[in-house]
Parts: sequence; C-alpha cells; structure tokens
Amino acid sequence: MRGSSRPRRPLPPRGRGAGFTLIEMIIVLVIFSIIVVAMTPMLKSFVDALIYGRTIMLADSQASFVMARIGKELRDAENLYTLGVTPVSDFTFDTKNLGMTVRYHLNSDRLMRSEDGGASQPMAEGISSFQVSTANGRLVKVELGFASAGYSVRTAVFARNVP
Repeated sequence: MRGSSRPRRPLPPRGRGAGFTLIEMIIVLVIFSIIVVAMTPMLKSFVDALIYGRTIMLADSQASFVMARIGKELRDAENLYTLGVTPVSDFTFDTKNLGMTVRYHLNSDRLMRSEDGGASQPMAEGISSFQVSTANGRLVKVELGFASAGYSVRTAVFARNVP
C-alpha cells in the first residue's frame, strides 16, 4: 500500500471525452475569422506599399540611367535642333565627341533614342511626360515623369559646345 487515502478517479470511456466539442470548435472558428477579417486591410496595405515601393524603385533606376545618359550627351552637344523656350518632347542634337546626330522622343509610354536617323531603341518605359527646353540656348532643362509612380525627375545641363 502506498499510503494514499485519496480515491482514484475513474478514466473516462475511450469514445467520449477525448477531443473538442462542437461548441468549442465553433468558438475557435469564429475567433479565427474575426482575426483574419481584422488583418485583411493591414495585409492589403502592406502589399500595396510593397508594389508602390517597387514601382518607385524601378522609376528611380530608369530615371538615373536616362538622366545620366542625356546629361553626358548634352554636355558635348554642338547643335540643339528644335529646342527653345517652349518645352518639347521630341528633340535632336549633334554631339561633338561622338560625331553623330542623336534624337530623343516619347513614343506612347516609352522614351526612345536613335542615332543618325537609325532605328529607335527604348531607353525607359512607363514614361508619362518628357520635356526639354532651354532658356538661353546653352542651359538645357530636362524633365522626365512617371505616371505609375507619381514621380518626376528634373535636371539642367550646360551644353559646353553650343555657340
């Protein structure tokens, strides 16, 4: 004898008492549903922010590439055709170092570049606006806009070789 005076509790029958009742399962499902419904707007805003961030990152990457390329070529430009105080979205210029005529223009939502009248190559996509103007003939202002990101980039380049 072990010295315990407490009576032993009988074990419940095997088929009964094991597991959860229907009411407990319904309560758990209701609580889980409330949590999921409460989390859905937060998850949607997280996904929207992620997509918007990627759009901004892509727009920034394209804008940096395009502006660097245009800036480098405009610094060495000799003749700026079709460029004046009024902004244009299609402009052509001659480059001194490369010895060719370069044309930038907007085709639908793509910024295109061509050399010496050859085939146009896309420089960037998703462009909503592209404007180039000059105030004094040598300082060229370039603006590039991305509608999907609500994002625009501006720069000014001094064309050294323009008379």
